[in-house]
Amino acid sequence: MQDASSSSTTQQQVGDSPSIPIYDVLVLGSGPAGLTAALFAARAGLSVLVLGSDAGSSLSEALVLDNFPGFGSNLKDGNEKNGPSAKEEEEDEFGGLAWLKLTKRKAMKAGANFAQAGLLASNLQSVSWLSQEENSGGGTSSIFQIDIDNIAPNSNNNHAQRPLHVHGRSVILAMGATGQKLGMDASLENELWGKSMHSCAVCDGSSYVDQIVVVVGGGDAAVDAALLLARYAKRVIVVHRRLEFRASHQQHVQMLQTMDNIQIATPFVIKEYHVVRRQQGDQKTQRQTILTGIRIQNTETNQEQNVRCDGIFVMIGSKPNTEWLLLKENNNNGSTKLGLQLDSNGYILLDKSQRNAYSKATAVAGIFVAGEATDQMYRQAITAAAEGAQAAMDAERWLRTQGYSTASKDARRTLSQQQQQQQAIPLQTIPRPTQDHQSLRGKSSDQEGAATGEQQRKAQEEEPGQQAPQQQRETPAITCDVAQVACLDQVVHEHPLVVFSTPRCPQCEALKETLALEGLSGDHPNVNIINVSKLGTSKVKKMRVTLKEMTGRKSFPAVFLGGKWIAGEAQTRIWQKEGKLREMLVEAKVYDVDEATTVVDDGQEEL
Repeated sequence: MQDASSSSTTQQQVGDSPSIPIYDVLVLGSGPAGLTAALFAARAGLSVLVLGSDAGSSLSEALVLDNFPGFGSNLKDGNEKNGPSAKEEEEDEFGGLAWLKLTKRKAMKAGANFAQAGLLASNLQSVSWLSQEENSGGGTSSIFQIDIDNIAPNSNNNHAQRPLHVHGRSVILAMGATGQKLGMDASLENELWGKSMHSCAVCDGSSYVDQIVVVVGGGDAAVDAALLLARYAKRVIVVHRRLEFRASHQQHVQMLQTMDNIQIATPFVIKEYHVVRRQQGDQKTQRQTILTGIRIQNTETNQEQNVRCDGIFVMIGSKPNTEWLLLKENNNNGSTKLGLQLDSNGYILLDKSQRNAYSKATAVAGIFVAGEATDQMYRQAITAAAEGAQAAMDAERWLRTQGYSTASKDARRTLSQQQQQQQAIPLQTIPRPTQDHQSLRGKSSDQEGAATGEQQRKAQEEEPGQQAPQQQRETPAITCDVAQVACLDQVVHEHPLVVFSTPRCPQCEALKETLALEGLSGDHPNVNIINVSKLGTSKVKKMRVTLKEMTGRKSFPAVFLGGKWIAGEAQTRIWQKEGKLREMLVEAKVYDVDEATTVVDDGQEEL
């Protein structure tokens, strides 16, 4: 195991200011591994900061999490309601997103700090710190610094976009993995993505009522997507390159094989997309690319056939989110920051020489890894959660060997008021763990909610660095005919920024995080985030058709700026990271005059 201080990375001196927040553990990622690591580390008395997206985990797309012990719809008593509405209620209560929210709440109650959702790490390095801690005897020690570069001005950070730093004595890497595209024709896939090609059946499945869709893949995600799409589509064709499915839920595979409107094509791969291109718009200047079908090939016989379809859902596995760990100047040879070791696929390698002492240790002392950033074999929510717990326990033991005592200072669990005031961005609301565990025992759920609300109010008064989530104002109902372009055109011109969204859509939640990084939420007077699910299923279906006529795509979220459609979630996120979104928002007059005026500062902020 390599010591971070001996790394080839140039060290920087942080200084000896007591107001600089230095966490015991920095957790990167808020999926099953990251949340469980945060929970275990906080319960061990460590100060914890979590960086991650509330909607970034692939688990958020799981409809029902029945293979997680103690959680799932199979625990119900059998007297449940039936029908589509009951199905949606079941998914809201027992889906992957529900598990993530519940586990995050538990971690927050235990004392873990969560940074503003959606912030992304851009660099990891070791820095020198002039320590004045009583347990270290003073002097210089080495800590970790994570740089964040996608923060933008908001009401609490009235500065131009600039880098932020967070510091910690140890790091747990739990960034997970991102779904892959087919990669056959990159330019065409980019044209079709979000219009006819998707990676989230929960988000976009209902737009294919009585149509033909293709699901590509043979794992759990593909099987779950096919079963969901079968509720809406006239026919679902599952294309998998192998004869056997590798999904772990054999019961779901059996359901797949017995459903009348699901057709299985194995062993086949897609060889070509069939599209037509049309000119649209008043002046016929906009080109619309429409998917009409695919050409598939049998991997054993090379026999080919054409298949008509209206949409494709790509569920072919994932790529670990570790690219940011590679040194830019040495991208080709795989050199990483601090000497972390990655395999050829980008998975972080464990330090096998430390297996007996720290099972989740990497090649760099003090950095641990959990979940799909390292796991190529199991890739399940429960195994990721277990690895998160292991990584947290390893980090706690390692910190003890470095002389950091958790028992001597309760102040480590929650940063001091002075440190909270140093935050460049607000932390998410954190209920006080001691009060929660003592005062909520034996109380009903109503009493618990009231008590938690009171604790959050007190925490907000006492700790100005934390911000309670704002209550989004109720958006006015759409009273015109959503089947008409004139209706939606009127709606999108009523506010400078209009977003059509649904509550059960991870991409919609990710978009809200992106807007929050620009200081915008649904309660802003110039922003209207419309929950289209309140319109009812039939109207939503009509709205999708109208949106496709207006924009060329019918999926949510749909973002309109200054009355014009600009993008979906993915492109909006890219613009935010590049700093372009801010300029577009200012030009559309989304901000008031005082909000649009920012102070340019090249200094660096501490989180």
